[in-house]
Amino acid sequence: MFCVLRKMGIPAKVLNAIQGLYKEVESRILINGNLGPLIQVRSGVRQGCPLSPLLFICVIEPLLINIQKDKCISGCVIPGSSGTQVKSTSYMDDVVFVCSSKADLDRANLHLKIFCAVSGMKVNWNKCQLCNFGKQIDLFF
Repeated sequence: MFCVLRKMGIPAKVLNAIQGLYKEVESRILINGNLGPLIQVRSGVRQGCPLSPLLFICVIEPLLINIQKDKCISGCVIPGSSGTQVKSTSYMDDVVFVCSSKADLDRANLHLKIFCAVSGMKVNWNKCQLCNFGKQIDLFF
């Protein structure tokens, strides 16, 4: 996370402040009204922290840039835009890949796998959905 923020040009003073918020963080999990023991948080952003959504957006930006720049993914052309293609959209922790073919989807998935391997992030496939518009195709991952 801090490497990405540094690369984005976030000033050192701001980075130091953010690192201070994430250094030696411990949390407790509330289960059925009972607080569990303290556990050390080693990765991720803090649940409920107003800064967390902004940090997550910054961290996921390299994935979205790589997909947008990939000439092998055709995406979907925006009508009246002189050929501008949408290949992904995102809002907070929701990301949508807009693909015109199975090959495009496979390529976007490759970017996702590489990003997850490098960043340590994991996709919750139980929360993922596939919406197919137009001709039905078989999709297997």
